[in-house]
Amino acid sequence: MKPSLSTNGFALSRETARSLKKAGIIQVQLSVDGTSKEVNDFTKGSGSFEAVLNAADNLREEGLDFTISMTLTSLNYQQALDFIKMSKKREQKQQP
Repeated sequence: MKPSLSTNGFALSRETARSLKKAGIIQVQLSVDGTSKEVNDFTKGSGSFEAVLNAADNLREEGLDFTISMTLTSLNYQQALDFIKMSKKREQKQQP
C-alpha cells in the first residue's frame, strides 16, 4: 500500500508538506476545477486557485511527489489543453 492524500491545497503550507513526508505520505493529489482563477475560484471558492499553486510549490520544495487532477465539466472543458500545459509548467510527475 502506498499512503497518499488528496486535497484542494488550502491548508498545505511548506511545514504541512514537511510533516506529511515525515509521516510517510508518498504522494499528494491536488485538485483543481480550472486553469484560471476565475473558473477555479467560481466552484472552489475565492483564493483556491492561488492556494493550489502554492501547495504544488510547497510539495515540490519538500521533495514530495504530487499530481494535479481536474474533472472536466461544462464550465472548464475548454481548458483541457491548458491543464496539460499548467501541469508541465508546475514540473509535475505524472502517474504511470
